[in-house]
Amino acid sequence: MVITFTYMKHILIIKSLIRDKFRLISTICCIVLTTGCCKIFYSGNLFTRANQNVLFGKNYQPPIKNLNIQGYFYRDEIDNLRWESVLVFYKNGIAIDYKIEKSHENIKREQLKDLRPLIGGIYTHYIYTIRNDTLILDDYLNTCYYCMLRSRFYVIEDNNTLHYVKYASYDEKGGSTVINENEILHFVPVDTMPDIPELKLKEEKWMWENEDEWKAYKRELKARKDSIKRARKLNSKLMKR
Repeated sequence: MVITFTYMKHILIIKSLIRDKFRLISTICCIVLTTGCCKIFYSGNLFTRANQNVLFGKNYQPPIKNLNIQGYFYRDEIDNLRWESVLVFYKNGIAIDYKIEKSHENIKREQLKDLRPLIGGIYTHYIYTIRNDTLILDDYLNTCYYCMLRSRFYVIEDNNTLHYVKYASYDEKGGSTVINENEILHFVPVDTMPDIPELKLKEEKWMWENEDEWKAYKRELKARKDSIKRARKLNSKLMKR
């Protein structure tokens, strides 16, 4: 009887330990998924520096020539994923593929006073440059496990027309997979554009030509964030009075 009781006690202890182990694993998984700590599984960049067509520098601005950017570009056709979007370029080298609200899709392609009411979100952030008559857009896909780089190549046909000719993706050894494309984009002028968004990718050291300039940008960014926090605290105190 004593042996049986001792045996049962050991079994209960083992079961309890197993339950605790599963609880611990479940808790860790929840923390990882909800807090962004999945970066512990991060394997690095799936591209090399040579694959990057654009790197940031102090006051970086691409050499925009023979291309109108005070407005948006639209595609002749809805793309393969059936997304309705417009492509917008900013002078600081950032381009955004904006989603158009369905209620406004019927007025796309028309000249507008203000593009902002039509915007329903962002599909993709790009960093772009221009080489001769070719416009190159780099798109970084950052996940919990790796960062991918994809590039789009457009021939500038004239001030108002882009010809999308090539798509490229890269691997960690610097190799590339290239797909030929054939799509025409047309320009529509707009008086008031959406504000230039802050690009989080700019905080990565490997996105900069010079490490000292990257450090200077990080200090400037921190100072701006601290200033905003102080202003919010002051405003909160004034509201409570």
